[in-house]
Amino acid sequence: MSNVGTTAVAAGGTLNVSGVNGVTLNARTLSNAGLTIWTNSANANTGNGDVINNVAGGTLDFRSNTSIVANQGGAPLTINNTGTILRTTGTLTQTLDAVFNNQSGGQVTVSSGVLNLIRGGTNAGQFTATSPGVLEFVVIGSPLSAL
Repeated sequence: MSNVGTTAVAAGGTLNVSGVNGVTLNARTLSNAGLTIWTNSANANTGNGDVINNVAGGTLDFRSNTSIVANQGGAPLTINNTGTILRTTGTLTQTLDAVFNNQSGGQVTVSSGVLNLIRGGTNAGQFTATSPGVLEFVVIGSPLSAL
């Protein structure tokens, strides 16, 4: 998805991000009020101020062992979460190279594999990791701070 604009997943809707080729989110906003399942087996390329808004009632489930990489230039991806973000399958690492804002009401749960957040952000929500899941904060830039 490229160029300025918004791609919206409505409540009750489902977006499957799958396949073997890389996907690109460039200068775009993805607004998720439904269910987005990320199973793509290649990295996702982002940049130029992309935003993923996972709103209250939305679920974003990272099931792959790949990375979302800020490699398209400009400002890195920002993920704003007031919904639910999951890591339910996968045994390796899913890296999110994004500013991660877990806002009030936001829930992040890792129950399998590793979810690696590397660009800091803010937190007023909740993070939970249950074995064998691992949540990692490896910060480049500003650390994650509480609101």
